Amino acid sequence: MPDPLSITFDFLANTENVFAVDTLLPALDVEDERIRSAATAALIHRRSPRGHVELVRRLHRLTPAMKSVVARNSSGMHNSLRQCLVHGDQELRANALDLIRWLEDFSLIPSLLTLLEDKAHPLRDAVIEVLRDLVDRLYDRLNPAAEIGPQPQPLRDAHRVREQVIAALDQSCAHFELHECECVVEALLILADVENYAIKKNIRQLGNPCRDVADRLLLTSTHPGVIAKIIEFMQLNYPPQKVFHAFRERSDPEFVSQLLRTWPRRLTESQQHNFRQIERLAWLSEERPQLDWIPPSLQPKLVSLLKHTGLPERKKLRVMEWLIKHGETEGRQAAAEALAADSNQAVQDIVIDGLYSEDVEVQAWATGQLRSKGIPQAFELLIERLDSPVPEVQEAARTELGDFNLKRLLDLFDQIDRSTCLLAGRLIQKIDPDVISKLRHEMLGPMRSKRIRATRLAYAIQVHDQVVDALIRQLDDADGMVRRTAIDILGRIPTPEAYHALQNMLEDSSARVREDAELALRRMAELLDARQGIAAQTQR
Repeated sequence: MPDPLSITFDFLANTENVFAVDTLLPALDVEDERIRSAATAALIHRRSPRGHVELVRRLHRLTPAMKSVVARNSSGMHNSLRQCLVHGDQELRANALDLIRWLEDFSLIPSLLTLLEDKAHPLRDAVIEVLRDLVDRLYDRLNPAAEIGPQPQPLRDAHRVREQVIAALDQSCAHFELHECECVVEALLILADVENYAIKKNIRQLGNPCRDVADRLLLTSTHPGVIAKIIEFMQLNYPPQKVFHAFRERSDPEFVSQLLRTWPRRLTESQQHNFRQIERLAWLSEERPQLDWIPPSLQPKLVSLLKHTGLPERKKLRVMEWLIKHGETEGRQAAAEALAADSNQAVQDIVIDGLYSEDVEVQAWATGQLRSKGIPQAFELLIERLDSPVPEVQEAARTELGDFNLKRLLDLFDQIDRSTCLLAGRLIQKIDPDVISKLRHEMLGPMRSKRIRATRLAYAIQVHDQVVDALIRQLDDADGMVRRTAIDILGRIPTPEAYHALQNMLEDSSARVREDAELALRRMAELLDARQGIAAQTQR
């Protein structure tokens, strides 16, 4: 038998009577979740601007199911969201910003840029945060990660969306003296190609006020899009001199890491010519380079970079030797291959000799090469080394015989439920005793979205109390969402250290961060009260 409620709301969703919206709006405020969901679906179906505005006003009351309905039909909400941003009250504007971020509505970036021109706008910091987040997400959509794991959904009309956003950023750069917002120039560097007219006009043209900002960003920005742009500039016959300066002078780990991540497999003729002009790298200027902070997967790219620069040969050889003696698995392999002049037999001899080296690290490296180099009886040798008295050799053998690691869990994090995630975390800790350190490294990495994901994973696998130092360091992060995520988790760690850190965040420049800090402190107090109650009952 047809459901009377469904029949009623289906009628209200499709009738041409304009007063249907007046009937649906009160239904958004009833306690019955079923009625509120039906009213939400009907208002979305009607594409009523007034209905959209009222949905935005009640964003905090929308359930996940209601939000899914909104997301599936969000294409008709652009004008309503723009109206909320421009003419709404404080609450309506804040809700619209949250919804724009959640819906990834890139078409509203021009409206956000217009709001920035009002330096006294009460939500200026929130607008900047949403703008940066949308640019990051658009960059991720346009540049999907190469590694295995869940990837962002393909963006429909990606080229058109990108060009529209670049055009809006170009127009905003023309008004730079009004807003003086560095993130606009950074967004242009992130999204536009090096030969795009907007780059040539705003970044390379003498006298343009954005040029000095761009020069500074090339030397300081840690965004992978900006660092990748430095590499792209080297494809040109005549790169900006500031690009050469960035290569020579930057030594921050974020730059070096992202530089190696974006290092091309094969260099063009122009790139080869330009890189030969790099005769100094600040991060390799020490007599004994300390490179142990470079991730193992990037050490082979370091070898490739060395081969194509104009660094003195003695410097290149010193780094290669360091990689052989102190590098991780991939670095040792790449350096060994380079020094062995691509002789497979020579590399096998190095591996076999390494198995019986007096140097524990070399033994571990050689153990990690047994399978990839086709050493006879490789599996027997690996199984034998599982019982080695040397912990480093045991670890290398476990790595070769097991494919489950932290990176894989991070990739699958959003696809598995809480209990499965917790079990997976326990397994990884058994396989990899250094997993906490690696997780801490991910929490402090250069990409904001990955920092947030690693922080959430720490709580999901219940090791958040072991990374308190990293959480506290995140409280100084320039990104508000990173700070808010760290605050949420610190509120679940009732220790004096966490308490004092949260107290300091009550003075944060962002109102949303301060509100989250107050909420976290209240949660911490509730946890302490609950523990005291349990302790009192136990003593009776």
